[in-house]
Amino acid sequence: MPDAPAASNPVLRALRDPRLRYRHGRLIHAVRCALGIFLGLSITYLAHIPNGEWTSISFIIVMVGLQHHGNIRRRALERGAGTLLGAAAGLVIIGMQSTVGITPLTFAVMALFCGACGYHAISRGGYVAQLSAITLLIVTGYGMDSISVGLWRTVNVLIGIGIALALSFTLPLYARDFWRFGMAEALRRCADLVAPAPAQPAADDAPRRAGVETITPVLQRLRTLMPPVARETKLSMAQLEGIQNSLRLFLSLLELVTSPEPAAHGALPGTTDWNLATDESARLAARLTAIAEGLETGAWALPWSAPQPQESQAARMTSAELETLRRHLLAAPPLWSV
Repeated sequence: MPDAPAASNPVLRALRDPRLRYRHGRLIHAVRCALGIFLGLSITYLAHIPNGEWTSISFIIVMVGLQHHGNIRRRALERGAGTLLGAAAGLVIIGMQSTVGITPLTFAVMALFCGACGYHAISRGGYVAQLSAITLLIVTGYGMDSISVGLWRTVNVLIGIGIALALSFTLPLYARDFWRFGMAEALRRCADLVAPAPAQPAADDAPRRAGVETITPVLQRLRTLMPPVARETKLSMAQLEGIQNSLRLFLSLLELVTSPEPAAHGALPGTTDWNLATDESARLAARLTAIAEGLETGAWALPWSAPQPQESQAARMTSAELETLRRHLLAAPPLWSV
């Protein structure tokens, strides 16, 4: 059985567990960065590659500030494109300097190339333009080095990109997993807020109102993950926006439900009784927990309990918005069918 060694090795089994990668993502990313620097220094030192420090610098530029697989893959490809463009321009400038020998002209050409990169750096594809300028300066120096030196520097940059890509595939941290576990965390917090609690004075309801506010940072974190999630799952940003918006609308309703003074949160006086009955709160909490469990376990069908016909208007509104969120998730199986 080919999977027997991995199944029997607790370290490999743990590293393949998306929950562990979600909980210890920062630590895993730190290990990848340290390992990449060690590999870069070792390879260039043992192979006696000139200017080997540029391998580690290139690795840092690609890997250190980016945690998730979708971001690293895109950044590495952009880094490769910028490297090839900048290296080609740098080698041409070195050849021009060795042939013409007019240093002010060489400096002027370098400045014009970097100026053109700056023009494109503030538009789409700006990172490629930025890296083209950086690579040009790395490869060219003052334009007085030999072409062989420029070629070795180009090799160093490509080795750094290769190490970053290899580690991103070997120890992947998928934005998709961070997104679905983060969404499940937000839903479980909602379930905790709406779950029936022992009778308490209205003054003690402040923790529940504060609890709704603690979910907002989770939503902000999920929003930053949307671009790499879209790249990893091939889902459109519009689909992810629909899920985010549905959760945000549900939170607005939840804030009214958990507030002792709904009018203070935008409810019109006398329009709706926002007090949920105990059984309604329990059903809503169970539905939230069911969706969270579906996201966490990667189930193909998210469990659900049908709304009750005698529910209050507040319960029907919150359940309807939660059902909308559930439909959005069911329409995007790459997010949870892992």
